[in-house]
Amino acid sequence: MPEPDELDRAFARLSEHAAQAREAVRRWQQYQIAAELAATERRIIPLTASHDQARYPRLDYLDPYFLATTSKPRLLTALLTTALQHTDAEAGNVQLAGADGLRIVTQYGFTPSFLEFFAVVGTSGSACASALTRAQAVTVPDVTQSPLFDDRSRAVMLAANARTVRSIPLPDPATGAVLGVLSVHHHGKDGLATADTTLLTVLARATGRALRWHSMTGNGLRNA
Repeated sequence: MPEPDELDRAFARLSEHAAQAREAVRRWQQYQIAAELAATERRIIPLTASHDQARYPRLDYLDPYFLATTSKPRLLTALLTTALQHTDAEAGNVQLAGADGLRIVTQYGFTPSFLEFFAVVGTSGSACASALTRAQAVTVPDVTQSPLFDDRSRAVMLAANARTVRSIPLPDPATGAVLGVLSVHHHGKDGLATADTTLLTVLARATGRALRWHSMTGNGLRNA
């Protein structure tokens, strides 16, 4: 029968081997996590824009992990929320482009009559339609004086107390196609500053990158 000292030494060796095994497993798990993280970082490179993030380093919306993993409704709602939080706009909406034109997918601050009238927008009669057809930002400092609106759309805008509007296209970074439009509205004329336009353009570019990335990678932005 083994002596007590021999048993103690045997148990000590077993404990040491077990500890070494646990450490090996831990290192392997850390290696796997690091490899997965590196692979993810390589995949999301198209979602980063160093100059935009350098200009707005604290803007959570520009986080490439957020752009890569969030669902389409949450992405577009976050886009609108961020735009409204960082400007003095009282209302806004995001539209996505489809075969029938622009369709509102998220909004803040509008009446049912406004949402019904602008539920689907074609290629004329509004600032967002002009942003779609021109593929560039459109600013209307005073709706009452703008030729972009026809009589009906102008009346609906003024009834909603939307005197100023700025519409920013959401561009596909590869093709330049307009994937949608972000619009912010003010109650008074000349509502937006130049700095606001720069911010909105940065947000729109990030959204366009996210929409294209999900389409090209086959992940698809979830609908929930």
